[in-house]
Amino acid sequence: MTHLRSHYSRKSRVPIQAVDVHELILPALEHCNPHVAAVVERMRDCIAKHPDKDRRLIEARYFSEETVTTIAERLQTSVSAVSSQLYRIRSQLRRCIEEGAAL
Repeated sequence: MTHLRSHYSRKSRVPIQAVDVHELILPALEHCNPHVAAVVERMRDCIAKHPDKDRRLIEARYFSEETVTTIAERLQTSVSAVSSQLYRIRSQLRRCIEEGAAL
């Protein structure tokens, strides 16, 4: 999303507000392709199964676009600890989504 925001900011010279992925982009993707809709819904279900701590980390990194360094500083931990946690969460989400796709 960062690339899109900077592209349109340069083109229009009007600052672009951060976009809520759930409100704008995901519904548009769901409308375009039914398979994408199923994967997005499965992803939502998989994220919902995670503990609050993991969901907050997902939100901070991927929806609020905080850097790993910023998150580590806020949580008073190391960058490698945050990176490892994100890797673990992504792996779990991938497995969860793939299991749902096989159903």
